[in-house]
Amino acid sequence: MKKEYTEDKKHLLAIHIQLYQQTWSLYKERMQYEFKVTLAYWTALALAIAGSIKFETFPKIPYGIWAVEAIGLSIVVAHGWWCWGIWKAQGKDKRIAIAYQREINKIIGFTFKYTLRKELSEKSGKYSQIFQVWVTALLVLIFILINWAKL
Repeated sequence: MKKEYTEDKKHLLAIHIQLYQQTWSLYKERMQYEFKVTLAYWTALALAIAGSIKFETFPKIPYGIWAVEAIGLSIVVAHGWWCWGIWKAQGKDKRIAIAYQREINKIIGFTFKYTLRKELSEKSGKYSQIFQVWVTALLVLIFILINWAKL
């Protein structure tokens, strides 16, 4: 049995589909620049580690290792705070997309539960941000340990 839709329902459906797609595109765009910023963090830390290995002594700085540890901790905290903000924004976009998907389901009278669940599981970003912060912390720890004896 084929369902007939009024022009109003067709228009409403088109609007909801467009909003749904825009929400997911925001999610994907944010993931792309999140990766680029994290890669820049890791590159800077890798260069600092490589420079530390190359030099026999670490430049004399006030408070020595404590200053290096404070800088390293601030890098990890800053990256963690940034990832937490991204995680919250991604969660908000995900909830908005789910709301639009549910409205689309109501309009057409059909539920794509399996498709929605699969799409949401593929777009989970929480573990990505946790992984990023842990890698940043590991790189900072490596930098501190390499320079510990040089200070």
